[in-house]
Amino acid sequence: MKQTGARILADIKEYWPAALVLLVYTAAVNLIFHNFCPMVIVSGLPCPGCGLTRSIVYLITGRLSQSLYINPMGIPIACILIYFFWNRYIIGRKAKGMTVLITCVTILLLVIYIYRMFMLFPNRVPYVYTENNILSRYFPFYEQILHGFGIL
Repeated sequence: MKQTGARILADIKEYWPAALVLLVYTAAVNLIFHNFCPMVIVSGLPCPGCGLTRSIVYLITGRLSQSLYINPMGIPIACILIYFFWNRYIIGRKAKGMTVLITCVTILLLVIYIYRMFMLFPNRVPYVYTENNILSRYFPFYEQILHGFGIL
């Protein structure tokens, strides 16, 4: 357990600047835009990762069906995170196959996103259009273009 704490502490010392930037970004965009996702803030359209945080929270709190409903990729991503943390911090070795796992999950995430955008958008959370985004604010014709392409 002592080695686990040392490994966690070493990573905190190495990656604290990135964590600080993420914390400042999160606080700033939530304060200004009341949202976290850059794609939603800029375009109003959901991103492939929309709902992942809620999906993992639902999973952690034992609400499997809600986790799958919000974003089914929360489960494989949570499994990969557990695998990574187990190897890095508990066992103290490099997690093998992470590149392949992340590539597969990314491809699945995009496939599910495309399917859900065609089947669920814009009528089911989290696949909804967020009004008052940056593009619609500064380009009055933006929503007309989305309507023209059948997006809205």
